[in-house]
Amino acid sequence: MKITDIRATTVTVPLEAPLRHANGCHWGRFVRTVVEVETDEGLVGLGEMGGGGESAESQFRAMKAYLVGHDPARLEEMRFLISNPTA
Repeated sequence: MKITDIRATTVTVPLEAPLRHANGCHWGRFVRTVVEVETDEGLVGLGEMGGGGESAESQFRAMKAYLVGHDPARLEEMRFLISNPTA
């Protein structure tokens, strides 16, 4: 199995009341980036990260060049590729 595409989409969820959590509180909206990783076998993996916007989406577009063609199950290998782009 190989990664064929990576997409990131920023989503904003409106809140009717503040959302409290261990690090503070979200007022009015909740912003996240949904990440989709597609494979050559048709599987799509989903993940999310806090925050979003053009800067978050552009980071995933930049990582795509390093990760397409690699096995998504080999997490440590992909972490190394992202952390050491010139290696």
